[in-house]
Amino acid sequence: MERAPRMNASLCPSLPTFWALAALLTASISAAGCKDRSSEADDTAPKPEWTILGEALPGALLSVTGRARDDVWTVGGDDGEGPLVLHFDGETWTRVLPESPGDLWWVWLGDTQVWTVGAAGRVLRIDPAEHVKLMEESLGDSITLFGVWGASEEEVWVVGGDTNVSANGALVARYRPAQGWDFPPIPAEAAAQVAVYKVWGRSADEVYAVGTGGVILRWDGVAWASMDSPTDRTLFTVNGTADTLYAVGSSGTGLLLRNDGAAWMDVTPEFAPQQNGVSARAGCPAASVGLQTVLLREIDDVWVEDPRGVARIGSDFHAVWVDEGCGAWGAGGTIMSFPLTDGVLAYAGDDPPPAIPPL
Repeated sequence: MERAPRMNASLCPSLPTFWALAALLTASISAAGCKDRSSEADDTAPKPEWTILGEALPGALLSVTGRARDDVWTVGGDDGEGPLVLHFDGETWTRVLPESPGDLWWVWLGDTQVWTVGAAGRVLRIDPAEHVKLMEESLGDSITLFGVWGASEEEVWVVGGDTNVSANGALVARYRPAQGWDFPPIPAEAAAQVAVYKVWGRSADEVYAVGTGGVILRWDGVAWASMDSPTDRTLFTVNGTADTLYAVGSSGTGLLLRNDGAAWMDVTPEFAPQQNGVSARAGCPAASVGLQTVLLREIDDVWVEDPRGVARIGSDFHAVWVDEGCGAWGAGGTIMSFPLTDGVLAYAGDDPPPAIPPL
């Protein structure tokens, strides 16, 4: 399972409440193109609240993404009927039953197919219109695939590892329709890790991957190379814009890294718990989530706690997606131990989508 060494979330340091920064947060989001949720620029203004789209779902939600607010996908744990896969078309939520058992850890939207990866090295492709399984493959029963991304469906990367070993478990694989699967070599220090957790890129010749041991990799279209990393702690997710890269992770306490083009820098605020997911969009504050279902936003290059506070007591976030309106979708549930259950999906922003109906 994608996690740092087992821990009790209740041992994480409590987060300070930054209501005094609420006016700064809402004003900055408004300037970035989102509506101002605050009526007064002081700490007496009404506190914005989370919109809980779904809670106590049969499987924890581990990934959420979309092409736009009217085409959102989220995937997660297997509740016995198969992995939880949900699609929102702007009006209606639909549960997709791919007839394939096992947890799904990440989802990427290609031009014609929805790509998901997960337990037992599984790569599952779904028809986005018909909601049926198109293809299923496995890269190894002992492997868990934690991430998937492609510049296009002509070249798709998946990453993961064998978490049953203490070293030499990392896997990075590439799919190209004409050639099928191959495994371009990664640097020795990366191959020695337990897992590579996520992959994301700006183009086919600029792809990044992160994993255990603080490993950060870059693909230049020809080969993978290591980047200088300011940490040896686990990095769970990488994301970015045309100008800025972000990576987040750690164990218990948080870790947020930023790269503006020169080098990776540790920009972690003191109050941050373990961070599991990060999402960035040009014109919007970047968003990061982790333990305790707290949302962090980057305002003027400083990470602050969103004034909404904890979305759901007893749950943790695993992933976040920032939509075109700067709203943040947080996905999670019981994610620190198996089984992956009690899913939650929450929305931070104006004009929230409708709730997920009973499943």
